[in-house]
Amino acid sequence: MDASRIERIRHISGLMKDAEAGAADSVRKTRGKIDRAMETLRQLEAYRDDYHLGLGGDTPMSVSALVRNRVFVQQLERSIADQQRRLHELGLELGRGQTHWRNCRAKGVGLDRIADHHENRRTALAARREQAESDDRACHHGAARTNPRN
Repeated sequence: MDASRIERIRHISGLMKDAEAGAADSVRKTRGKIDRAMETLRQLEAYRDDYHLGLGGDTPMSVSALVRNRVFVQQLERSIADQQRRLHELGLELGRGQTHWRNCRAKGVGLDRIADHHENRRTALAARREQAESDDRACHHGAARTNPRN
């Protein structure tokens, strides 16, 4: 394989490494989103639990206040369910991002190995050619000494 093909392979490998870095950055960002979403979910659940504790007191409530409180708790429950769905979606996004990162990494490593293999093969062929030329020169030089035609 000639040097220009090896260079093209190395160039494509570099592009894969850039894609790998972008994928890694995306995975980091998604993990940050998951951390923030988890914290929001914990806060919503804690607020709901605190609110339920506050409702269990001995203080009497009017019917309208009880209805408002039930509506509010239902809204909290919907918010918690929405946040749980969001976390699930983020988990799927993280999985896709990690798969993309692994694929980019594998392609980059594979291309590097191919380029290295061909570079080593090219170097070995050049060394063999140089050795053969050297052997030919030595043979002709030695033959010229033992065959005095002049």
